[in-house]
Amino acid sequence: MVHSYQRKTDRSNLSEDIIEKAVKDVILNNKSIREAAKHYNLTKSMLHKVNIAKSQCKELNSERNAEEIDVKTTKVIGRNKYRCHQVFADEEQLLSEYFLMSSKIHYGLTFLQARALAFQYAEKLGKAMPSSWNVNECAGIDWMQSFMKRHPRLSLRKPENTSLLRAISFNKKNVGEFFDNLYAVMEKYKFKPERILNFDETGITTVFQSPKVIAQTGKKQVGQAVSGERGELVSFCGIISATGNSIPPVFIFPRVKYKDYFLCDAPTGSLGLATKSGWMTKELFPTVLQHIKEHTRSDIDNPILLLIDNHKSHISIEAITYAKDNGIVLLSFPPHCSHRLQPLDVAVYGAFKGACKVSFNDWLLNHPGKTVSIYNIPSLAAKAYYKSFAPTNILSGFKKTGIFPLNRLAFGEDDFFCSYITDHEYPGCNTTETEDCTVINEDLQENELQDEDHTESLQPTTPESVRPYPKVVFKKKKNLRKKAKSTVYTSMPEKRRIEDMEKNKLIEAKKGKRKKRKILCSKKESEILTKKDVCISSDSESDISKQEDRASELEETRILKPIADTDLIGINDFVLVKFLKKNIVSHYVGRVEAVYGSIDFDVQFLRKKDGQSSTSKDSESFFYPDVKDTSQISRNEIVAKLPLPDIAGTTLRTASQITFNVDMSNYIVK
Repeated sequence: MVHSYQRKTDRSNLSEDIIEKAVKDVILNNKSIREAAKHYNLTKSMLHKVNIAKSQCKELNSERNAEEIDVKTTKVIGRNKYRCHQVFADEEQLLSEYFLMSSKIHYGLTFLQARALAFQYAEKLGKAMPSSWNVNECAGIDWMQSFMKRHPRLSLRKPENTSLLRAISFNKKNVGEFFDNLYAVMEKYKFKPERILNFDETGITTVFQSPKVIAQTGKKQVGQAVSGERGELVSFCGIISATGNSIPPVFIFPRVKYKDYFLCDAPTGSLGLATKSGWMTKELFPTVLQHIKEHTRSDIDNPILLLIDNHKSHISIEAITYAKDNGIVLLSFPPHCSHRLQPLDVAVYGAFKGACKVSFNDWLLNHPGKTVSIYNIPSLAAKAYYKSFAPTNILSGFKKTGIFPLNRLAFGEDDFFCSYITDHEYPGCNTTETEDCTVINEDLQENELQDEDHTESLQPTTPESVRPYPKVVFKKKKNLRKKAKSTVYTSMPEKRRIEDMEKNKLIEAKKGKRKKRKILCSKKESEILTKKDVCISSDSESDISKQEDRASELEETRILKPIADTDLIGINDFVLVKFLKKNIVSHYVGRVEAVYGSIDFDVQFLRKKDGQSSTSKDSESFFYPDVKDTSQISRNEIVAKLPLPDIAGTTLRTASQITFNVDMSNYIVK
């Protein structure tokens, strides 16, 4: 069958306006088919179907004007052969709208699924269809291709994979909260465009997808040399402003220690850092903030707005404190929405990665037999950086996301269709319902069922009734975790919340798991214990009396007194600190490292030596753990001030053990 026939002559190639006039003359002016065809230079056979139109027109009111007659009702539309044997009439438009809507909500139908839906829809409508449709239970390929031609808005496209979280998180609620926060900080600080910045990380690997190359036509497999199967990653951090400028980038290398030669031929002013994984961490982000402060000269009197994502590496009390003290307002995007709201992702990083493909491929062509290492990445990324971080791209990114110029209406209704599957009220939100409300709802449901039965015959059958749009069915869950959202992290309430959250994490980490103690000892251990008891030599009565007197004196000094308001706590003092979790109070010994106004303290905590009971009255030994454990505490969390400790011995093993000659049996010390 010819799918794209091209006319070779102009025979019967007439406009529909001429055919309409001829039909109206036959219907309204009672002209014969022959006379009308001759008057409009048409063939007699072309107007043969006017007899059908005449019979239909007799039923119409004779007083109707010619302008009110719709020629389409007469079924005389030129030479369209499909209408003689068509399966659908106006329902084709409903099918087209259904396919478009499915694509907008990111659940588009494949070519085969669309054919199956057309068959099911025709079957439900009771339409006459070719016998092959019933055999294959789907519409024919020829019909589907013709359907696509009749609706040029439709085309077969390869979709871009979009994670489910990104699809459902980009909704009106999350985007509205972000713009509410943006409007609030803009109203409070009056930021100019040069003081609005965006920061984001992306990965650069030593192996990039090769660009297109010229090869033989028809060859199925074309190869191109790359550095390896999988590359090594270096994090690239871009920083741009709303005026189209950019701050020198940051490179994070997968190394333990950073060396200056890592940044050979990198963009001028770039910052180099190193971690084991090559990713951004909480420890590195304050250094990045220092880099931004040096180039923007920000302070409390001249602040800047830094737009970031809410990754956990950006949310630490050290980074928030530094930002607040140096005039950096941190505003986060909603989770999983950076692909639509972040200027770097929208307009810059796509061009940057494309330019990196070219620069990496050029290097491999100029150095045959060699591979790209992480130390070549800064120089190769510099070429792509100068091309892609252009003012036109940066300004386009800020404008398209509605950040600057500030535009809350940057996203229309079509942009939020991707969250359609979850775009309804969560069933567990309204938990306080009265009995009257439930009765009213039941009455409404009964009325709705009656209305549905009454209106089923009036409403046309749509493809959605055959194949409903996908919807998420929420289930009630207990102890739902609080979802993240767009937040101004430098605001005081948010800063306090993060401080409390980090303290709770430290408390949970310090507690750990209790080790199981052996209640029953083996036979050999019991024999050893009895032998030791037998071998104990008895002392004289005088020695015993001296020891008792000495013990009574020590008992008074070993009593641990609670801390008083007059007690001063300084650096290198040892204290006993309490922690509360799930109504269980635990205590830890720590050494004061810093004092903040005699109210807050930085304390390095010790660990109790294994094998000692928490209620033992003997001197208890403590040691510093391999991983330094420090935390900031307040004075009301300190239970007692401990005396100066004693060192257990002079060897390397015993010198690390510290003992306190006090009675801690009243506390659960860990």
